Amino acid sequence: MKKSLKKELNMFALSMFLLSAIVAFFLIFHCPVIQDSRDSIRKQGLFLVQLYKVFGAKGIKDFHELSGERR
Repeated sequence: MKKSLKKELNMFALSMFLLSAIVAFFLIFHCPVIQDSRDSIRKQGLFLVQLYKVFGAKGIKDFHELSGERR
């Protein structure tokens, strides 16, 4: 094999590997299960922000004590 052909084949193999890695990344991180999990975490965070705005830091501590969560 000529050196230039070998170099082109290596570049092609590397580009195909990188393309498949990018496609796998998008498939993994955009699946519905992960999106649902992120949405539920966002909702919990927004709920805590609303509690903090209404009741303050002491109110959040009281809320966690009443709900049985330890933070």
